[in-house]
Amino acid sequence: TPHELATGERPNLAGLPRFGATVWVRVDPLSKLGVRSKRGRWVGFDLQSKGHRVYWPDKRTISIERDVRFKPDVSTAAVDVLLEGEHLQNDQHSPAESTGQHAPEKTVVPVPEPIVGADTDQGCDPPPHVQPEPRAQRTCKPSQWIKDLQSSVGTAGGRGAQKLPSSI
Repeated sequence: TPHELATGERPNLAGLPRFGATVWVRVDPLSKLGVRSKRGRWVGFDLQSKGHRVYWPDKRTISIERDVRFKPDVSTAAVDVLLEGEHLQNDQHSPAESTGQHAPEKTVVPVPEPIVGADTDQGCDPPPHVQPEPRAQRTCKPSQWIKDLQSSVGTAGGRGAQKLPSSI
């Protein structure tokens, strides 16, 4: 590559997207709750503009897009690939021996057996059913106006009118 000729070291392509990677392209929604992005496949960079070339599987077309988000690629994780003959070497030594760690041993907990000869129902009374206490509630105090009405001091109208009409 030209970079390799100029600097003498190989370029780091770790951040370069993989061909055919799933991308999400932002689109302007038609409504407030509309779709804000569409799914496509990344084809490459466009040479004439600062954009990405995206393949749309449903339309079977390629367009140039700027608002692109790449889906995290889980398939690019490092996978141990066995070369020819490596499986024979691993079969001779178990993985626990090669790492120097032993697998944890299973602990067996004995379950106590019930006593067959003893009569367990006679000596024990079942616990009495206890009702839970109700939650504390605030005591409602009547207002001063209600207290006056109950003690026949005030009037219902509150304007000093008589308790009963004069015709009664």
